[in-house]
Amino acid sequence: MDCALSFTTSGWGPYWTSEAYYGGDCGLSGTITDDQETILETTVQVTSQETVSFWWKVSSEEGCDWLEFYIDDELQDQISGEVDWEQKSYPVSGAGSYTIKWRLPEPS
Repeated sequence: MDCALSFTTSGWGPYWTSEAYYGGDCGLSGTITDDQETILETTVQVTSQETVSFWWKVSSEEGCDWLEFYIDDELQDQISGEVDWEQKSYPVSGAGSYTIKWRLPEPS
């Protein structure tokens, strides 16, 4: 969250900031229950081949509740269970606008 991007949230559980991996701010989802989801997203503009990088962790019901990461609504990765901080990087190829999204759905 320590960047110049504007983030939007949607779904049931609000996001707020909390202590991050490296001492800055981070997004932290609110509590959700069956058939609910919470989403944090932003749009990035790139001029050439670039990389989206971030740190994430999750504390959820393993194999049932997944934290998902998307670029332009295409699932890139997901984690579940008790996962400590991990750095992730994903390429975006070509100039343009990309929507990046973190989604935590709760299955019914």
